Formats: sequence, C-alpha cells, structure tokens
Amino acid sequence: MLELFQLSLKEAKIQSIVSPIITSLMMVIFVGVIGYGGLRVFSGDIFAGTFIAIVVYLVQTVTPIVSLVSFYNDYKKTAGSTERVFEIYNMSEEKLNGSEKLALEAFENADVTIENVSFSYDQKTTILKNISMHIPNKKTTAIVGPSGSGKSTLFYLSFSDRRLPLQR
Repeated sequence: MLELFQLSLKEAKIQSIVSPIITSLMMVIFVGVIGYGGLRVFSGDIFAGTFIAIVVYLVQTVTPIVSLVSFYNDYKKTAGSTERVFEIYNMSEEKLNGSEKLALEAFENADVTIENVSFSYDQKTTILKNISMHIPNKKTTAIVGPSGSGKSTLFYLSFSDRRLPLQR
C-alpha cells in the first residue's frame, strides 16, 4: 500500500513538472504561428481565410495528440492494475480453521435478525436508535439512506459478534 502511495506521489511530481512545460511549449508554438501568420496576412502573402484555416487545423491537430498521450498514461496504469488483480485472483485460497469454518457455514445458512440496535459516537448525537429488522436467508435486502445516516454502522454493529473477518 505504501509502495502504491509512493508511486502515485512520484507520478504527481512528474506530472506537476511536465504538464506546465508542455502547456508553455504549446502556447509558444501557438503564439508563434499566430504572430508569423499575422505578419504574412499583413504583408499580403496569404489571405485571412487561409490563415484562419491554418489556426483551426492546428487546434484540431493538438487535441488528438493530447488525447493520445492521456490514453497512453491511462493504458499503462490499467495494465499495472490488471496485472495486480490477476495476481490476487490467482492466489491460493486461504484455509479457515475449524471454528471459522463453522461460523461461516452458520452465517451462510441463517436468517439475520437485528433487534433494538442503537449507537451513538458521543452522548449528544444518536446515529441509530432502536433499529429492528429481519432479513430472510438468501433474499436480497437493500438498506438505503443518505450519506452518514448509519447504514455501514448498522452493518458492523449487527455482525460484530459473529467473529468473522469483516473489514471497514
């Protein structure tokens, strides 16, 4: 995890240096083309319409190049992430000890009943108050609500005595 953070930090540093340089270079080229083209129009060597067409073509050429560079960066990130996902996917299955196996089997084949669950982080703000529900085995049940309404808290409080490896 720390290695991923360090790589992301390195990428951000490189991006913060390279991006302004590329943007400045593109602006210098664009200003140069407009300046040179303006002088050519002023001297009568080219028509104003031709000059406008050149500027439009220049803008239309730069956009796909920027997209291509962005695509390449995204491709490299995705390739690395995909490689890691396949490493995890191909890992051997973790062996459960006897009590964990029994707890998991009991959990897989049981209804879930929640009775009078209440929770408060402090004495002033009650997050959950006397929540009760019954969730039948092998039925899909949705617990919905706005962010911060206690959905995750309800889940973790309800299953905290099961001794299953739940992660937040």
